[in-house]
Amino acid sequence: MSEEDNGTTPPEPPRQGQAMQLGMQVVPGGAVLSFPVNLAMDDETTTQFVKLYLNAHPEIAQEFVRKMIAQKQQELAIIQMVKRSRND
Repeated sequence: MSEEDNGTTPPEPPRQGQAMQLGMQVVPGGAVLSFPVNLAMDDETTTQFVKLYLNAHPEIAQEFVRKMIAQKQQELAIIQMVKRSRND
């Protein structure tokens, strides 16, 4: 599937004279290179990737849970405020 087929526009390549951003991280057993890449993943692959990432970084999953709880507490407070205003 080409980028035009999936509705995305490819990023502009670096113009002449501009350096392409390249990152390098040395890790045990090798190195990780990062550079601009277009990669398409279906929902199943994306879900699998996110689950693996969150399992490796539980602190991020905990942060998401804290934010969701805070959001639900705000929603509950609004509902309770509306109920009280109707009963007054």
